[in-house]
Amino acid sequence: MKRLFFVLLLSVFIFQFDILPQGVTFSQGPYLNDARTGAAGGVLKDGRVMIFGGHGTGFVRLNTAEIWDPSGTTFTKYTMNDYRDYCAVIPLNDGRALLAGGSGSDLGVGQIASMEIFDQTNNSFTPVASMTHIRTWARGAQLSSGKVLIVGSWWESTSSVIGDLYDPASNTCAETGGLLIPRSDAMVLPMNDGTALVLGGNDPYGGSTYSQIDIFNPDTKNFTLYSNNLIPNDTLWFPIYEMSDFPQKFKMQDGRYIMLAGKNVAGTETYKLITVDPAAKMIDTFATSQPLPFYDGVSGDSTMFLSPILDKANNMLYMVSIKGGNGGGMIKISTLDLTTHDLNISSGLIQIAYYFWDTPRMILKDKRIFIAGGNISNNFDPVNATFLLTMNPVGVKDQENMPIGFSLKQNYPNPFNPSTIIGYSVPKDGFVAMDVYNILGEKVSGLVNKDMKAGKYEVEFNGSKLPSGIYICRMQSGGNNSSIKMILQK
Repeated sequence: MKRLFFVLLLSVFIFQFDILPQGVTFSQGPYLNDARTGAAGGVLKDGRVMIFGGHGTGFVRLNTAEIWDPSGTTFTKYTMNDYRDYCAVIPLNDGRALLAGGSGSDLGVGQIASMEIFDQTNNSFTPVASMTHIRTWARGAQLSSGKVLIVGSWWESTSSVIGDLYDPASNTCAETGGLLIPRSDAMVLPMNDGTALVLGGNDPYGGSTYSQIDIFNPDTKNFTLYSNNLIPNDTLWFPIYEMSDFPQKFKMQDGRYIMLAGKNVAGTETYKLITVDPAAKMIDTFATSQPLPFYDGVSGDSTMFLSPILDKANNMLYMVSIKGGNGGGMIKISTLDLTTHDLNISSGLIQIAYYFWDTPRMILKDKRIFIAGGNISNNFDPVNATFLLTMNPVGVKDQENMPIGFSLKQNYPNPFNPSTIIGYSVPKDGFVAMDVYNILGEKVSGLVNKDMKAGKYEVEFNGSKLPSGIYICRMQSGGNNSSIKMILQK
């Protein structure tokens, strides 16, 4: 997603090596052979890191790729068959990657139609059939049929509405029907039945981000309207993702995609997490133990969220956010346990003297977060630096080993209709009582009334038989008591 960021001129790279309160350790990584931004990349099946294209110093497009083996200290550079600045990188089911389109000249001007396939078994790049339309800032995904749907383009009227359907088996490309709206940088999410949702992106000539979702039918090769809104019954939300993001990066253990959504009203951006179920073709919000912080660029250490990084093996989500400052860009890494929905918001900042939007961000086999490239102030001054973030298990996955205190967490979601989840902690064995009262102080529900072992728990409150309004949940145990306010909104 192309978004506006702070512009900051810096002449010296400064790294703050730090261990944050949350246990995140920052360290400098190996240098790229070419300074680059606007690149794409990911982790190969054998654990190596792959970086494709982008543009270099002076906004000059690149036809090079780089590979780093985390057991070593240097990147190895390779030459591709064409220039791949802002190209689509589409992982294929057989482990190869399809590279489609890119900028037609330096300065991000123009588009190309060529494609090539990268084979990680021998580090080769092989030209394949060209698309029927020129594209840059395009995206795609391999469907369950094996064919690859590619959509969108920047600054090009025809290819922003007409898609391509590439068949790797026959090495042929065919036009699709038209998208309902022209898009640049749209995300393609394959569904289990062979269809695909096309969501997000921008107007190809700049301006608005999109809430509308189209659905692609592989039998008719046409698009129809799936929904006018990203979040059901809620307007103006748009998905947030970056240049090197593709569907597999968002797929959780249970098969659902998880993505970040943003909504900007009067200069303040608020955030929610959403899930997309490829089996049911359903979109829903993902509740967290506390709301994601908003961003207004003014309040305290308010930071803007970038797309999250999924640690699928550990069912964790790392929430990356950034703000500008006098000494450079400052980032936070907050964590979300996807099993318990426990959101741990970082209380510390890491200072880095360049910006890294439109750059590859990924999680390595050893669970470190790796971020490559970026720029000092704009597209003309990219960097060749990389860095790594090591997530200390203390405060992330091993919170269950820390001392447990008495607590009653805010329910999620809130407001709710008709059900909500309430998390609570009991510091020692004993009797626990939890009840819900209306605004008049009348008890409307008894949720917990029993002896319990020390530990962390969740309970569901269902308000389907109650009217809309404010309700108070009160918990008592061992001489401690706590209350929260809940809003039932039907």
